[in-house]
Parts: sequence; C-alpha cells; structure tokens
Amino acid sequence: MNIFKKYAKFIILILLILIVNYKKEKKIEKEHLNIYNLRINHIKNPFGIDIRENSYSFLSKGKGPFKAYILLDNKIVDSKNVKLNQSHSFHFRKPLEYNKVYKYVIKSHNSRNELKFETALKLKSPFIKPKNKKLNSPIFVKTFNLNKKIKKARLYITGLGLYQAFINNNKVGNAYLTPGFNDYDYYLRYQTYNITNLLKKENIIEIHMGNGWYKGRFGIHNHNKQTNIFGDEYKLCLHIYIEYENGKIVNIISDESWKVKSSKEVFNNIYDGEEIDYTLPENPLEEVIISKENYTLIPDFGALIVEKEILHPELYISPKGEKILDFKQNMVGFIRYKGFLNKNQEIKISHGEVLQNNSFFNSNLRSAKQLLKYKGDGDKRIYEPKFTYFGFRYALIEGIEKVDPNDFEGVVIYTNLEKTIKCETDNEKINKLIQNAL
Repeated sequence: MNIFKKYAKFIILILLILIVNYKKEKKIEKEHLNIYNLRINHIKNPFGIDIRENSYSFLSKGKGPFKAYILLDNKIVDSKNVKLNQSHSFHFRKPLEYNKVYKYVIKSHNSRNELKFETALKLKSPFIKPKNKKLNSPIFVKTFNLNKKIKKARLYITGLGLYQAFINNNKVGNAYLTPGFNDYDYYLRYQTYNITNLLKKENIIEIHMGNGWYKGRFGIHNHNKQTNIFGDEYKLCLHIYIEYENGKIVNIISDESWKVKSSKEVFNNIYDGEEIDYTLPENPLEEVIISKENYTLIPDFGALIVEKEILHPELYISPKGEKILDFKQNMVGFIRYKGFLNKNQEIKISHGEVLQNNSFFNSNLRSAKQLLKYKGDGDKRIYEPKFTYFGFRYALIEGIEKVDPNDFEGVVIYTNLEKTIKCETDNEKINKLIQNAL
C-alpha cells in the first residue's frame, strides 16, 4: 500500500508538470499569434544584412504599447518603444556588428515574438579581373582544401556585371541576375550565402560572369551601340569565411592566387538574349590581376530575384508551319529546355508577346532580339540562360525537327517578396490582370 501511495504521488507530480508545460506552450503560442509577421527590410528570413539603416516591422492583433529589442547572445544591445502606427517601419539607433547572429524581439504587456537574423561580414577584398581583356564572359576559378570539421561557412560576393557562383559543380543559392542593377557611381550590393553544406575536403569554386546592365547593352538612346556604359571589364570581389568546430577561422579572398578562363558563352545581353556553344574546347586557365578602382560596397538590402513559378506550354503550328510554344499568359523569365541536342545541333528560341495573322511576331521589340541559341555537344544536359530574361507568351522553336512541349518549361522569375494584398472581383479576366500586375 505504501508503495502504491509512493508511485501515485510520483504519477500525480508528472501529470502536474505536463499540465504546467502544456499551459506554458499554449501561452507562448497565443503570445506569438498576437504579435506576428516580424520582418527586417520587409524580408521574412533576413540573412547577411547591413549593420545600420535597416527597417524593422511587425503586425499585431493588440494595440500595444510595444517594446522592441535587439539581442546578441541574449543580452540587450538596443531597445526602443514602438507605437502601433509605427509598426510598419521603424529603426534602432545603434549600429550592429558585422558577422553576428542577433535576435529581433517585440514585446507587449501580454505578448512576445522574436526573429533571428545574421549580419554580413564587411566585404573589403580586392577586386580581381582577367589580365587578358579579350576573355568573353570569363569564369574565375580557385581550388582549396579543408582538413577539419566545419561549423559554418559563408560566401560574400559581388561582381561587375552579373555573376553566378558554383562550388563543386553545385550552384550557390537560388538567385538570378545577381548582384542586380546598381547605381554604380554610388554603391554596389554584395550578397551573402550559406555554403556550409556545399564544402568538402577538396573544393573548386567557379564564378561565371556575364555582361548585365553594367557592361552590356543598356539605355534607350543609340540603342544599337550603347554598351559598356558603366565599365568595360569583368570584375570579381568575394570573401569565403569558414569556421571550424574547433574555433579556427579560414579566410579565402579574391586575390592574385585565382585563375580565369573564357567560358562557352558566345554572347549574352539583357535585351538580346544569350548564345552558348558547348562544342567549344575547354580553355586554359590564365592570370588575374588586381583592379585599382574602388567601389562603395554595401550588403544587399532587398529580396533577390528567384524562380517563382513553372509554366507548361502547348504546341501550336502556325499557318506558316512555325512551331510555336504557347505559355497561355505573358510571363517574365526564360525557357528551360530539357531535350537532347546532337553534336553541332543548334536550337534557336525566339520570344514574342503576341501573334500576328496567327503567326509568330516580335517586330514590336524594335532592335531587341530576345533570342536564345544553344549548340549541343552530344552530352545530356539542361539548357537555360544565366544572364538574361525575357517578357513573352509565345516562343518560336527552330533547329529541332520534333518539338515536344514536355521538353520545355517557362521559368517565371521575379523579386522574392511576400504578397501582402489580395484583390478579387467577379470578373476572371480582371482577376488575371491584377494577378499579373502583382
């Protein structure tokens, strides 16, 4: 009987603990529901942000008042009283530190929520460029070895004009057209990537460069000749920060230890499209040199351009016998081709917004070509551009005898912002117009 009483007390104690914890969890859940949608620079998961001039915001079901905090290692480094009518955007006074993980916390008398974020490392590596100025759309290359277990690794990078980074043949991040369009005389944005899971014992990093707005054709005057408006050389600046589990730090920067080679990109341009020839031989590695020009580098302050939707086309044969893909709506992005090309076989993809006389038409684009060209080498691969995008609904396919629409995807890209408004009418066409505008 005494044993039963002893165990009964123990069971009751366990039940009481479970009930208390359950109530705490429900309380926390309720608190988080009252204060929600914490954002920094209107971004849900801020990563690699600047140490100053950030915009903080939140939503709340309660009226407040609210107290905002910035915590580092659970210690308050800044705080601020916030009214409900300030919750859409406010700032803290003190600058943060580079390369740190913080918590942004909002409290009211009965609610609390928090958002973890990481600041960027201050990028001050030298810019490197090909010694051989004739290299077209170059690829900067570096190999390096790691011999210890990695705790975290980051890539901080920017380029002139556009870049795509690959580590061990894996694309870094999911963004396109980085570092975006910049006011180059005043600032150049750099991006931060978590590369912890991409690294191995032996590594190779390759940075592919394209023309973009910086070096490619841009502007409305003398549009046939207006290139190299902001510069005429490809340049790369980066810093790889690696922290081992034992606390040791490894830094790899853009310097003269890198090599560079010409790519198989024959041509790329925002307006005119892209041409890649996979039959071209592998080019030898060449020397890089340090660029003497200085740029004002700042961490990216906005959301990146990413893949948002995939559209599947239907095949339409025009009265002229043209093989046209119809994506059923105007879209912004590019076409991904998953079919096979024999060696020296070339596919041409022209883009247009409307048909004329039920046939392909894109003369309204004036001098812009909006053309993709790929020459195959007989290897299986996925064909897509790196440094351009198009506005289109229809695509004229040339160079392949049988066009299977299942081999093509319309990749819709745009800035990775959340939708914060919804507008719906009883007219489907108006709803579609609103959706396209958003």
